[in-house]
Amino acid sequence: MTTLLNTKRIRTSTPAQLTEYYNEVRAQTPDEDITAQLLRAVDIGSISPAAVAPWLGLTKSPVIMKRALQQNHSILIRQFAIKYFRKRLHSSTWRDAWTGVGGTPGMLEIFADLSVIEIRTMCKALSRCAKGNDIKEKREHITELFKGLHPGTYVDAKYQTSDRRPLAKHYGLLLPACSQNLIEVALTEDLKGVWKHAKLRDLLEHCPAQLGQRQISRLADNETKSINQEHIKVLTNRYSTATLSNPRFSPSMNYSLTCLRILVSVESSKMDDTIVVNNIIRPLLSRSVRKRVDWERILEIVDLTLKYFEKNPTAGKMINPT
Repeated sequence: MTTLLNTKRIRTSTPAQLTEYYNEVRAQTPDEDITAQLLRAVDIGSISPAAVAPWLGLTKSPVIMKRALQQNHSILIRQFAIKYFRKRLHSSTWRDAWTGVGGTPGMLEIFADLSVIEIRTMCKALSRCAKGNDIKEKREHITELFKGLHPGTYVDAKYQTSDRRPLAKHYGLLLPACSQNLIEVALTEDLKGVWKHAKLRDLLEHCPAQLGQRQISRLADNETKSINQEHIKVLTNRYSTATLSNPRFSPSMNYSLTCLRILVSVESSKMDDTIVVNNIIRPLLSRSVRKRVDWERILEIVDLTLKYFEKNPTAGKMINPT
């Protein structure tokens, strides 16, 4: 039995009251019918689109989420739908949410119906979803979507968009959530071509390990022109969220130590002494002492620091003896 929604009550209720009311109605009315009534009420101006937000937060149906994303009654409802879809992808039920909207084919269909601004919002939301225990599987899905959005480049992609709007600069936001292999290809090609719209700041935030290893390799080979010192500055503070066997020696500290070892081993360092001292040596030493790292490790850092100063006397002058 379907219950007709009380639009007057909806109009005068707070979000908390709406959630309570929707729960009452769900006892007698299927979620699909409630959704249809809400969208109809918004369409005729009987209720505000904002009244739909509590409902989208309440229902767990991915089918309804897809309908909210594709409906053309309200831009605001689509914005709410993107918000809650992002939350679903961050939850333990993310797989149900993804398959429920139709997987990659369904997402391509949704993308084709969204406005340019909404596509940008959706891409930003998806770029941050590659987290959790199923990160590899999530990345594979986003990779398949990325390829489907670039049919001109990935002509053999299993699913391809029919949308021919020039939206590559927004699709590029998806790269940080793509597979490790795809990111490696993008970095190898120096983020040119189809990769040119990817945001380096997002890659530094979400894929620090790959960018870090790339800079380590260039540092070891002393490739002056290809070393990005700004990247190294960021990576020495935020290298990876992975844990190491020694909890007192964080991944970023380990990255700094690796950089320092290489800088000492190369014949002539091409790094700016200011960056080496202020972003590698000083923080590494102070953090090691503060976190009570093993004495042997601290001695190694001190020894490497002295060796670096022997090779680069001007760097040693930056250390204040007090």
